[in-house]
Amino acid sequence: MSPRGTTALQSAVNLRFFEGLASQELEAVRLAATERRYLASSVFTTQGNPADHLYLLTRGRARYFYITKSGRKTLLIWLTPGEILGTAAILSRPSEYLMSAEATKDSSFLVWDRAAIRDLAGK
Repeated sequence: MSPRGTTALQSAVNLRFFEGLASQELEAVRLAATERRYLASSVFTTQGNPADHLYLLTRGRARYFYITKSGRKTLLIWLTPGEILGTAAILSRPSEYLMSAEATKDSSFLVWDRAAIRDLAGK
């Protein structure tokens, strides 16, 4: 993982999601992540698909949206660095993403697969 990944997680320490973790635990969380970049307009979660990744937005902007039954795209929430996406990946039962998410600017994320984030949560 790049130094940027370390910095991103360190700056996220103030998030409630990481509240109460000691520095060694934060390091384990960081090491389990992969840094991914998405270009503007890239969709990286799709409603109805398996929720198999948890994302921490570290740079750029993103938004949640929903596609209605008639095919209309409804914008829901704008996301800024420090936001967590795909929390359904932590649930004990496999779940689906309820909304889609796309980068609105070139963006970077720390990403954990479902198995890794569930293992970390269990510890």
